[in-house]
Amino acid sequence: GIITDLISPIDAYNSSITSMEFIVNSTPIAIDLTNVTLYIWNDDNTVYHTNFSEVTGTVVNQTTWNITEIPDGDYIWNAITWGTSNKSDWDTNRTFTIDTTVPIINIVYPENISYTDDVSNLNYAFTEANPDSCWYSLDEGTINSSRVDCGTNWTGLTSTEGSNTWTVYINCSLGCTDQDSVTFFKDSILPNILITSPSNNSNHSINTIDINYTVSDTNLDSCWYSNDTYSTNTTITCGQNITTIIWSDGQHNVTIWANDSLNNVNSSSVTFTIDTTNPEINITDPIDFINYHLVNTNLTFN
Repeated sequence: GIITDLISPIDAYNSSITSMEFIVNSTPIAIDLTNVTLYIWNDDNTVYHTNFSEVTGTVVNQTTWNITEIPDGDYIWNAITWGTSNKSDWDTNRTFTIDTTVPIINIVYPENISYTDDVSNLNYAFTEANPDSCWYSLDEGTINSSRVDCGTNWTGLTSTEGSNTWTVYINCSLGCTDQDSVTFFKDSILPNILITSPSNNSNHSINTIDINYTVSDTNLDSCWYSNDTYSTNTTITCGQNITTIIWSDGQHNVTIWANDSLNNVNSSSVTFTIDTTNPEINITDPIDFINYHLVNTNLTFN
């Protein structure tokens, strides 16, 4: 009889190159060897390649074939050895995969822009016939997440105020890798603004009241105010108090706004009253320049 042993490549072998060496041992048992043929099938069982080699002898023979330019795909391979007396033997089929395509991964969200809302999702798209796993890092690779099946997006992540750089990685079953990174800016904090003077609902007897306020923000952009009818907005330098208005008598309303470079807007308002008119007082009794002999005198004030 004959024993055919497939030596290389091993079963379920993956390769990122298009050439492969096939090695088969043929062992005759009380007969002479005559030939051995290599068979390679596509994954749909159609024949991709055959290679016939003559062999002779009554001892173990090792046959080697170097096959080049194998296209990407999944394959099945085996070999049959023939000997005298019409004896033959197959080994058990083995499989191998050729994958020379480098995986490609692209971050879909977040984008390379600025956000005023919290960014907590990481979505991506990839191209790879034989993906192995995907993972991410929120600190440029210092700490990596656990690996997941590619195609699984992540939720519940934590972005920080300011600049963030997120990276997503992919590898294929052959160890080929790719990565993509995105840098985005987050500012979800409103500017801090507060009118400190005058006090709300206060009364004043002078008409040159200053409107003093404090304002702060990491990315402060502009400030403006409006008063009373709010029909007109007036731009001011942030932090510059309002000191040039002559207020008419009556109640006034003032609102100051501040926004940052991402258009987060906040405001502070105050209501106050101006009354510059002095009160009038008139003595109606007794009458001026009249002499009275009464002990009690009434004075009337308006």
